[in-house]
Amino acid sequence: MKVDGGKVLFSGTKPDENKMNEIRQDPTYEKKQSQEIGWGNIKIDNSIFVTGGQMEVWGEMLNPNLMDYVTVNVQSKVHWYNDYRAKDPNNIWYSIQYYENFPDPATPGLKTGLYKAIAVLHNSEQSLPNDLYIHPGYTIVGWTTDSDGKHTQNPSVEGSGGLGKYEVGKVYKFDGDPIGDIVIYAQWKLHGYHIHFDPNTDSFSGTYMPDQTLDYNAEVKLNKNTYSRIGYIFTGWNTEKDGTGTAYADQQLVKQLAEGDGAVVYLYAQWSKCTHDINEKTYIYTLISDSQIRRDCECGDYFQIASITASDTTYDQKYHTASVNIISSTEDIQPWDTGEISYSLIKEDLESACGTPVNAGVYKANFTAGG
Repeated sequence: MKVDGGKVLFSGTKPDENKMNEIRQDPTYEKKQSQEIGWGNIKIDNSIFVTGGQMEVWGEMLNPNLMDYVTVNVQSKVHWYNDYRAKDPNNIWYSIQYYENFPDPATPGLKTGLYKAIAVLHNSEQSLPNDLYIHPGYTIVGWTTDSDGKHTQNPSVEGSGGLGKYEVGKVYKFDGDPIGDIVIYAQWKLHGYHIHFDPNTDSFSGTYMPDQTLDYNAEVKLNKNTYSRIGYIFTGWNTEKDGTGTAYADQQLVKQLAEGDGAVVYLYAQWSKCTHDINEKTYIYTLISDSQIRRDCECGDYFQIASITASDTTYDQKYHTASVNIISSTEDIQPWDTGEISYSLIKEDLESACGTPVNAGVYKANFTAGG
């Protein structure tokens, strides 16, 4: 049965509002007696789900007889589930109320969620679950009788009144002393996961990248790639080796890549064969001598050395342009552009740059650092 909103009241006795209000306002009320005379029998075999409302159960533990979980979706502080049924001393049942108590990041400071309630027979044993509620990236690690998880004592100890921490998977005996009716709150653990960076090749260089560890709800940049590969350009990461999975850029912001606590997400480096295109790739220029310069493609698999010369000419006191030749030491996959190179024309008997030669004499062409 499902009810959306409003107030739900089950009663196996004729309601007496005055008596009911007295009980509602008395936090020390013990379920020792019925609230009123019999008013029929209620038995519900299936589960009950109430969304965003208030649910109260009155009568005796077996009337109304709720055989399966009663679930109330608590969406604010004015929603609740309260069980006021009295105990039959000849047939005692206890109520376990499980409160979801989820610390939803969307509602900081307000732990709302679901109530689930179920009845257990006197002297029966009950194992407490960790999968009653499911939230991706979280696990229930225990149940406590307070919402903040400060009740850490053993609830089975004599005199505890059933208050304390209930461990998941552990079997507890409900005999009324000390454990009887209990309201317990889920205590949650936020998952953490690891990201493993695979170079996706045996022929890589650079610094090894250790795993990156993230909390499930954290939004963090991926670590900067430190792998390199001769002749190739790194293009990003992918969840599949062949690049058919989910792609991520270098240092991309990521969040919630895995749900399981301690899960490992594998990211594989993606590589493209370098074209050495000078308009797309970065080149590093190195001055070798006054008349030689080297350029290296960022992929590390291609370089050229150029020499610059000027014709040795004796000028006749007229303006002339020096003849400059750029000669590459390797095949010109990317021909040199004179705009890449800065040079000066130096008269051999002078120490300063002369620009375009005017006076008679012998001049030579020199590279300047930087290209």
